[in-house]
Amino acid sequence: MEALQDALVTAKATARKDREGHLGVLTTLRNGKVDKDLSFAQLTDEVLTAEMQKLSSEVDMAKIVDKLGDGMSREPTGTVVAPNAIRDDKQSEQNQKSSLPSVETLVQIQEQYYKLLFSKGTQTADAYIKRLQMEGKLPQDSEIK
Repeated sequence: MEALQDALVTAKATARKDREGHLGVLTTLRNGKVDKDLSFAQLTDEVLTAEMQKLSSEVDMAKIVDKLGDGMSREPTGTVVAPNAIRDDKQSEQNQKSSLPSVETLVQIQEQYYKLLFSKGTQTADAYIKRLQMEGKLPQDSEIK
């Protein structure tokens, strides 16, 4: 019986520390800065739980995830109405030349690429180009001669 009581006390102490840590993370996310002087040891369990629920409702986790992943990590929720036609690799050269984007479009794509490159990094900029190639708005590297 004593061993069970000791295990229960240890489990409760561990759970309390975990909840205090979680409350610290939520406080940091809400305030937008790290406060190393946070201490929740003086709070009762009821106050700690109430504070966690309050902060959980104040912190917009979807916004944080969206900001960290730049929207790239979200699962699509809509449906595709008219998908792009599947492109055949054996298209004639004439069709390939006619499907090339206009110079104005290429300039806009290049400007957007450089904006992404300098603000978000190489990976995001390269992903942008790959996405345009997949959508058929830019030719694949193998199509460029």
